[in-house]
Amino acid sequence: MGKFAFLLLCTVVQSNSFTYFTGCASSRFGPTCEGQCECQVHDECDEGLSGGGECYCSALHLDQCTHKSSTSLEPLDSELLSFAYSTRSPRSNFAAHGAFVTPMPLRGARVVIGHKLPDPTPLWLDLVSAQIIPMHAPYAHNYGGHQFGQWAGQLGDGRSICLGVDPVLGEVCLKGSGPTIFSRRGDGRAALANACREYLADTALIALGVPAFRSLSLVTSEQHDVFRDGSYSQGRRDATPAVILARAGPSFLRVGSVQLMAKRQPGSGLEPMLRYALIRLHEVETKDDEAVRYYDRFGLEGASAQALRSQCFFGASDSSSCAANASLLPRLDLFRCLLARVSRRVAALTASWAASGFVHGVLNTDNLSLFGSTIDLNVFGFISRYDPKFTPNFIDTNKRYSYENQASMVKWDLLRLVLRFVRSIHSPKTRRTLWQGPAL
Repeated sequence: MGKFAFLLLCTVVQSNSFTYFTGCASSRFGPTCEGQCECQVHDECDEGLSGGGECYCSALHLDQCTHKSSTSLEPLDSELLSFAYSTRSPRSNFAAHGAFVTPMPLRGARVVIGHKLPDPTPLWLDLVSAQIIPMHAPYAHNYGGHQFGQWAGQLGDGRSICLGVDPVLGEVCLKGSGPTIFSRRGDGRAALANACREYLADTALIALGVPAFRSLSLVTSEQHDVFRDGSYSQGRRDATPAVILARAGPSFLRVGSVQLMAKRQPGSGLEPMLRYALIRLHEVETKDDEAVRYYDRFGLEGASAQALRSQCFFGASDSSSCAANASLLPRLDLFRCLLARVSRRVAALTASWAASGFVHGVLNTDNLSLFGSTIDLNVFGFISRYDPKFTPNFIDTNKRYSYENQASMVKWDLLRLVLRFVRSIHSPKTRRTLWQGPAL
């Protein structure tokens, strides 16, 4: 192959002492894009810089997939949430809540940590390492978001693929299990150091009584490396082991999920999403969150203690909220109820952050869960001494997401949710009715 033709395959970046590639053309793989995929029509290739050329099942041809197995995981409610069938090629997804996509296992994968799995049998270990998939199609969520105050449009799960809903754990997703249509230019993989930090962080938060999505397992490989931004290693493009981090929570719907759906599908798409979120919220409110164990150690009793347990530590509630009637509520009441429940839970979460000295670091609307639990622990920190200006995010030069600003930023995010919903309503009379509701 001539030099010019080879350069067409990849984007090349030259530094003072080395040359590296930032991306490969379709069906090419390897650190220098030297490999050529040879998969069947019904398969997809593990392509790109960190790919190895292996062939895996495509969500478009799931009936021909040979590594499916019966599990306890159930698909999301197809009557309320819709997912599109698509290839992994990056694109906008206008008419669905996400896209079906199958996870890609790591070469030579081994489970490093798996004691948090509900049943550490070979079946679960194969699931969290993406060696097998459920009988139904896995999927990636679609959402948008305001990032540092600016609307960023469609974002979506670029490296997290969900397997379904477990009756005990909730929604189970694999972070770092391959690219999706929302990956943009990413490789869909996760690096070892970042995944370890996230695993340790949510474990620490839950132990401190702070609600957080739970990491279940960590799968890595000595045969599968990823390449990350050289700005973190003095200009070098060092290889680092790839990992798959299994996470679980009530649902991975975020404020940005509602924002994007209200913008693109305010009628047929938004209302089912709100209804599904409230149904899940009601289920969550009727049982103890894992973080409540911290509160129970103190053995407090009485009505006020029970209220504190329920409202601040997400213990099971004795009384039903408006979410209990989610299947019957009309459109406006759906949103009023969702805003009331989300605001209450997120306020309690923000207070628990402040009490434990935790700083999230990236409180964009796509990183704020509708269920009031900490999610997306990519850039975070704990203050070792009182410093209201502290932020762990080195690009946050204006201290937007500093320790002292977290409450105001969460409020700002919730207001984006309200404004986007209001803009989806065309009738001025209906808008006035919404603003007069008790939740607003």
